[in-house]
Amino acid sequence: MCVRMCVSHSHVCVCVSCRPKEKQAQADQKRAKFFQPEGDHLTLLQVYEQWKTNKFSVPWCKENFVQVRAMWLPQHRMSRFPPRMR
Repeated sequence: MCVRMCVSHSHVCVCVSCRPKEKQAQADQKRAKFFQPEGDHLTLLQVYEQWKTNKFSVPWCKENFVQVRAMWLPQHRMSRFPPRMR
């Protein structure tokens, strides 16, 4: 769990959300779903965990205004660990 959290959030600490001008209110509403009052790292971890729950879906990223390219790096890094550490 600890390794998964560290790898997940340390490599998602790039800007993962997008906010198109024509859909700013909708993007803000979606982003609020992931908000964790404990801080940004846990918010980013929440985004990653939800993406994982949705089977790393590209359409899920688009629906939630998440940049899929920013999410691929932690997924790739996690794949390097043995299954018991993921």
